[in-house]
Amino acid sequence: MSLNTTPGDPAADSYTSVAEADAYFSARGEATWTGTTTAKENALRRGTTYLDNAYRTKYVGITALQTQALGWPRVDGTRGPLTVFPGYTIPLYDINGFPIDTTTVPKQVKNAAAEAALLALTGVVLEPRLVRGGQIKSTRSKVDVLETETVYMDGAPSVDRYTIIEGLLRGLVTGNPGSSSGNVVLVRG
Repeated sequence: MSLNTTPGDPAADSYTSVAEADAYFSARGEATWTGTTTAKENALRRGTTYLDNAYRTKYVGITALQTQALGWPRVDGTRGPLTVFPGYTIPLYDINGFPIDTTTVPKQVKNAAAEAALLALTGVVLEPRLVRGGQIKSTRSKVDVLETETVYMDGAPSVDRYTIIEGLLRGLVTGNPGSSSGNVVLVRG
């Protein structure tokens, strides 16, 4: 089954197409984006699912359509009713103050989905099963002379962070997975 990348569609399952991901990685000289079209499509579905599961509550604005399957496209839901005049919706603005089209998926989101898909394609489990919450106190392996030991700091997150994805989404999200918010208010006592 081929990807559905139609913005706002109730059956959409990817933010970006294989052709767009191919062009994105080709321009960056990324040689590990290889495989069959089917494998790439499946990776793009997993990458998009990861983005929505990790960031859906942190994306700025609200979904443009109640029936859309994915978190984008979005509109600004903070400044009054969504429809000011028939056929006019209030757009979101990017980090530089430019309006984001309310009928498309921003390029940064498409690129972040491609990066997540690359991780999935190369064997990274983006949404791992966290045994006992993933709170490892200590791990030790010993094979003859070779030893491996893992001890996480107190308060260490139980999941990996993907800084390239976080960077691409900067300005389009209010925080990162596992964070309570993207902004901290300091109050002087």
